[in-house]
Amino acid sequence: MNTKFFTKLNSKEFNEALSIVFIAIAVMVLVKIVPNEISSGTLPVIQNIFIFVFYSSLAVVYWRRKLSEEDVDLKRVVACFISYCIPLFIKYFAMVENSLFSQFEVGSILVIVGNTIAVLSIVSLGKSMGFLPARRATVIRGMYKIVRHPMYAGEIVMCVGLVIQRINVTSIVLFFAGIISLLFRIRWEEKVLSVLPSYQEYKAKVRYRLFPGLF
Repeated sequence: MNTKFFTKLNSKEFNEALSIVFIAIAVMVLVKIVPNEISSGTLPVIQNIFIFVFYSSLAVVYWRRKLSEEDVDLKRVVACFISYCIPLFIKYFAMVENSLFSQFEVGSILVIVGNTIAVLSIVSLGKSMGFLPARRATVIRGMYKIVRHPMYAGEIVMCVGLVIQRINVTSIVLFFAGIISLLFRIRWEEKVLSVLPSYQEYKAKVRYRLFPGLF
């Protein structure tokens, strides 16, 4: 990575730009409610509002945060961003094909549940939230008492809901691409955090990464 790009990536402008991107995504999701989905009933509107809240929350927490030099890597920045955007890719690039009402309804409920888990996780993290892993304070409150990466669990639940609404090759491929990027992030984050004694204790207390009893 060249020095000029490296310096820019470490500046506060990076996180401010990132926040602008996420708020633009949030606004796009909100605008998409009308007229495309509002005629379909209340549930699609509620679903989009929850997705809007998720991306708005990301925009708020990343505003004016500074990256530490040791954590910067272009491929990891790209992987992190893609993992955040997979729900959007599934929603807008995998078109709905003959979706039954019950199928769409179940999917919407999962999207809402997944978004709720993700936003509650962001709130639980507070100042320890960051785009890239760093040796911050270990968080053991809220959703983090249940699993070590609840925000990612919420994203997965959200994506499952979106795939159920539009089961096709594109949605399935995007879903597994999202899973791979999230597993990459988990492995990277735990490698960075495991040097902290507090995180080692946390791992001993909270055994599962994403879903209790499974993984």
